Amino acid sequence: MDKTLDTVDMDADELLQRYAAGERNFNRANLNGVDLSGANLSGANFHEGQLANANLGGANLKDVDFSKAKLADTNLGNADLSGAKLRGANLLNAGMLNANLSNTDLTGARLSRTDLSSANLGDADLSDANLKGAVLQGLRLTKLSGANLVEANLRGANLSAANLNDVNLVGANLCDVDLSHAEMRDADLSGADLRGAILRGTDLRGVRLSHAELRDTDMSGVNLKGANLISASLAGSNLVDAELSDAVLVNTNLSNANLRRIDLNSANLVEADLRNADLSDASLISADLNGASLDGAELSRAFLINADLVGANLKGTNMLNVNLFRANLSGADLRSANLSYANLSGTSLPGADLRGANLVEANLKNADLRGADLKGATMPDGTIHD
Repeated sequence: MDKTLDTVDMDADELLQRYAAGERNFNRANLNGVDLSGANLSGANFHEGQLANANLGGANLKDVDFSKAKLADTNLGNADLSGAKLRGANLLNAGMLNANLSNTDLTGARLSRTDLSSANLGDADLSDANLKGAVLQGLRLTKLSGANLVEANLRGANLSAANLNDVNLVGANLCDVDLSHAEMRDADLSGADLRGAILRGTDLRGVRLSHAELRDTDMSGVNLKGANLISASLAGSNLVDAELSDAVLVNTNLSNANLRRIDLNSANLVEADLRNADLSDASLISADLNGASLDGAELSRAFLINADLVGANLKGTNMLNVNLFRANLSGADLRSANLSYANLSGTSLPGADLRGANLVEANLKNADLRGADLKGATMPDGTIHD
């Protein structure tokens, strides 16, 4: 006769005896506080079971059904949970240090304050999971590549040096997350919220960050080569020494950002907002800044060789000693810009508005100034253009 358990109390000995006898259905069993460390319970059904404060450390829990189970404060350290179902499970403050969670279904699971340090989450599904305050440090030693964390809440989590290559983090909450030195190549963070996140030295090559929220984020030294940042917000962020060559930053908000010594060579910055950004000593060789807004930006000593700045708004920018060799500034607004000591040799400036600009000691050899408005501009020799 099959027995259906309905919140029936059970101790460890009874459970193990029934399991040894071939029984696998323990759904809704009350096993709070039991010690099942090292036990073999593979394939068992604990659907809606109560296992809070239990000890399952080192247990064989392969393919176990823990969906909607209560596992708060439970020790699952070093347990093998590969292929297990934990949909909607409550794992609040659980210990999962070094646990094997590969191919595990954690959809909608509550993992707040859970310790997942060095756990194996390879190909795990964490969509809609809540990982607020969870600790995921040390995942670089395991496999998280390809995990699904769509709309997951990882606010405040520690993911430093983690392996997050190819991870799906679309719409995820990554506010205040420590991602320093993490590997995130080709990850999808479209629409993710990364405000306050730490991304120092993070490898983000080829990552998708379109429409992502990155305001006031520390991204110094980050590698975003070839990344997609279309319509992303990076206002006020720190990108000192960052690598963004070949990145797509169309309509991206970089206003007030610290972009000193950044590499934006061949980047697509069409219609980007760079107002009041600090681009001193930045490299933008062959970058496309068509229609970009740079008014109030700091561009001293920047390299803009062969850059496309057609129609760009550079009003009031400081471009002291900037290198604009063969750049295209047709129709650009350069009113009151400081271009003293700038290299403008071979630069295209037809139709540009240079009224009130400072061109003292600038190199204008072979520059195309046809139709440019130089009224009130200070010329290379110090004279004022009428």
